[in-house]
Amino acid sequence: MKPGKCPSCGSVIMVVGQAMRQDGRVIYPYFCGECDCVTTQQASKAEVEEHREKWGEPERVYTATERRGMRGEAIMPREKHGKPCEVCGATKNIEVHHWAPAHLFGPECTKWPVGYLCRPCHVKWHNIVTPKMGEKKGLYRQHYDGVKGTRR
Repeated sequence: MKPGKCPSCGSVIMVVGQAMRQDGRVIYPYFCGECDCVTTQQASKAEVEEHREKWGEPERVYTATERRGMRGEAIMPREKHGKPCEVCGATKNIEVHHWAPAHLFGPECTKWPVGYLCRPCHVKWHNIVTPKMGEKKGLYRQHYDGVKGTRR
């Protein structure tokens, strides 16, 4: 589902982009057509196909992790843990989930436990518990930078 407006500048011109995750998988996040802010919200397969039919291949954009790497900042590698999803028991596409998100808890989030969720359960949790997480970008960025500093 296309985001309503850019969390950074408020523009309603949101476009499908193409980016690369750390594991090499191609993803299709939305980005702002005015300020180039890349959101965490991703386009569905149908939205990507619609974009390709109308305008061709989505433009290459860079995730926050990629931009940090380009600036020479250390990036924490994803660790193989072999744990199943704590909700449904799935064993594929498992992600580490922070029960205390940085945008709410700030640097203290590293003191709280993490869990393991499959991608669908992780998305469901965030859609229910933190649906407007990306809208607090300024606060989140301030906390995120503080958290990354404590992890080095």
